[in-house]
Amino acid sequence: MLYLDKSTSVHLWSSEKIEVPYLSPKDDKWHTYYPDFWCRYTNDKGHIVEAVLEVKPSSQRRWKINKAKWKAAREMCKERGWEFIVLTEKEIKP
Repeated sequence: MLYLDKSTSVHLWSSEKIEVPYLSPKDDKWHTYYPDFWCRYTNDKGHIVEAVLEVKPSSQRRWKINKAKWKAAREMCKERGWEFIVLTEKEIKP
């Protein structure tokens, strides 16, 4: 959150405001996933981009439940013209 607040390229952001319905592989029922962040920012090419961001330890990238959530989020983002980005400790550096 501090990064989003301090970044001059980020125009707007919110935390856990986006709702993504997904089918859980654990119980084969529909649930709602709340990604960590949504933001609007200016990318390296000067284009304004909207993105949904999820922050997770890299060890959780292969979990079936996360794959189901992220598949649904990617589809929703694609429909809206947004990006979906999963960030781990490998991408986030102090």
